[in-house]
Amino acid sequence: MTICPSGQGSAAEEVWCFQCGAGYAATVAECPECGVVTVDQPPTDESEVGDPDGEKLEYDFHSYSAEARSMLESLLLGADIHHAWHGAVLIVGGRAEQQVDELVKSMEKATRPALDPNVEVVGYELAELSDDEVTRLTEALEDAEIPYGFDSDGDLEVAVSDEDRVDSLFDALASGAAQETFGPGLEGVEPHEVI
Repeated sequence: MTICPSGQGSAAEEVWCFQCGAGYAATVAECPECGVVTVDQPPTDESEVGDPDGEKLEYDFHSYSAEARSMLESLLLGADIHHAWHGAVLIVGGRAEQQVDELVKSMEKATRPALDPNVEVVGYELAELSDDEVTRLTEALEDAEIPYGFDSDGDLEVAVSDEDRVDSLFDALASGAAQETFGPGLEGVEPHEVI
């Protein structure tokens, strides 16, 4: 029997917090301690997780929102991946790494800031960027918590209020491409001047 944060254990527990393991009545939709949604099965003890050879992986999600962790838990349960949580740290067997990585990507994509349809937007053509550059750009947008979307032509759209910040990200992307192509170069000498 799990002891709830109130100090009262109950044999009628029907939902649990997947992070702290506290049990609650079925009417409790969110753990008041952790802020994540409750699930209808008790969490697995971390000592029971791992490959036959004992290999385990830990993913630290402290910097993610409770909403993001809740979504990931739902994806893990749906994929039937044996796992445990130690607070905001996810523990899985090493053999599940690739599958968990894909679920994390899905969670990150689904929980990224959404572009408000009512704001004025500015567009950026992405046709000349490689797939890797587009990936790096969207990751930078998400790290900066800049909402974005794509129009019907596949061009990037952001709020006009974020234009300066996005311009800086494009500058950094171009600078990174130059570094990869030409190396660090000499101080005071621009790579294109060498050509």
